[in-house]
Amino acid sequence: MTDFRPDARGAVGFLHTSHVHVATFDALSHEHMPAVHTLHRVDPKALEVARQDGTGDRVRAAVALGPRIGVVAALTSTVEPTTRVLTEEAADARSAISVEVNVADGAWDAFLAGNAEAYRFRIARAARALSTRCDVVVLAQASMESAAALLTGLATPVLTSPRSAVEAVAKAVPSR
Repeated sequence: MTDFRPDARGAVGFLHTSHVHVATFDALSHEHMPAVHTLHRVDPKALEVARQDGTGDRVRAAVALGPRIGVVAALTSTVEPTTRVLTEEAADARSAISVEVNVADGAWDAFLAGNAEAYRFRIARAARALSTRCDVVVLAQASMESAAALLTGLATPVLTSPRSAVEAVAKAVPSR
């Protein structure tokens, strides 16, 4: 149980699908909640849950910013669950949306090869292409957070699951 007394240092826990996400969430947590201790657990089996549920705050924000939503994916297997949760959220919000997907060419191969710069570049290039035609761009995978830094000058909002999740947690944690 987290202790939110004014004199206590709170703790926030995150469940990750891979070890590669721990540093990203830790950095974002320190940015948004510097006084809070972060705990991380990695369970690759959680990936199926993430595929089924999406990231609620990011999905809600995308639908609110739409109606033209761009989705960047590095893997084709990410496309269906991402578009499905966007469509379901739009139906719940009684909003009509269109979703345009760009599977970033060569991005996953770069990721698997450990070439983080090429991965970031390919994701950013795909997001820039969508930003000219869409009201909001969603980066479909948590591993894409680092590419968002290459997109800060865009007029089109770019949403990532790590940032959206940490911002939602930060809103729920009492101020210190």
